[in-house]
Amino acid sequence: MIPLLLLSTSALAANPDVPWLWAHAALGGGAWPSGLQLDTRLQARTPLYATRSEFFADNFAGAGLRAAITPAYVLAGPRVSFAPAAFFNMDLSANVQRYFHTSFGPLPFDQLTSGKPDAVRAARGTESFATTALTATWEPTLQAEADPIVVFDAWTLEIRHMDKPADQTAPYVYEPFWDLVLAWDDAVIEQQGAVMGMVWKGDNGTRKLWIGATVRHHWAVVSTDRSLVLGGVLLANPGKKVLGGPDLILQVLPYILDDADMRAGPPNVQFQIGWDVNRPFHH
Repeated sequence: MIPLLLLSTSALAANPDVPWLWAHAALGGGAWPSGLQLDTRLQARTPLYATRSEFFADNFAGAGLRAAITPAYVLAGPRVSFAPAAFFNMDLSANVQRYFHTSFGPLPFDQLTSGKPDAVRAARGTESFATTALTATWEPTLQAEADPIVVFDAWTLEIRHMDKPADQTAPYVYEPFWDLVLAWDDAVIEQQGAVMGMVWKGDNGTRKLWIGATVRHHWAVVSTDRSLVLGGVLLANPGKKVLGGPDLILQVLPYILDDADMRAGPPNVQFQIGWDVNRPFHH
């Protein structure tokens, strides 16, 4: 739901210098649109090479699995990560996504402006349907640090196919994760950048407080639906002595561009709490 959590704890964090097991668990929620997701990831990771350069430190390659569940769907699939340098990393994944027949699930749309706000979709809850989607995703990220400033630029390209039930005739479908009206076969592109100041840096398990601004733009290639938000982001961590040191993220993102019935509404609000665990493999 919020890519900044993984960005802030990947190449900018100290990785073991031997192969290790990486586990990640995060619980996130949002409003306007409303959402809730439990996301878990497990990877075997290994350093690529030894270096004394800060620009190429914390390099690694990893492979494993990801699983996520929300009130709208369950998702699972393999995931490969590659970070050749401290300033660049990317993830490649393929997933099977099973949507539930609930009021939170996908909805048929005859046109892009049929109404995406929560209340409008809730009123059409009986029109939701169960279906399956297949997705392939590429997520490259550039990141830089010049104390006390951190800059991120994260991209996502997702190619997706959603099975169209035999009783559906609408040319489009509302997809709850992206909050976009998509074609049944479509590609979604997302770009999120952030500039953050480190009040407390958070090295070596100490408390962390980063505050800054972020912009997020996502759009569908085939349907042409899109959304642009700009707002504030806060990343905090109480330190390893408190509940294992979870990362806490809050984003408040007013809409700049979306459907006419969304622009005047409240901002998109997202919150996430997550943990990363690194355990070196024993010889």
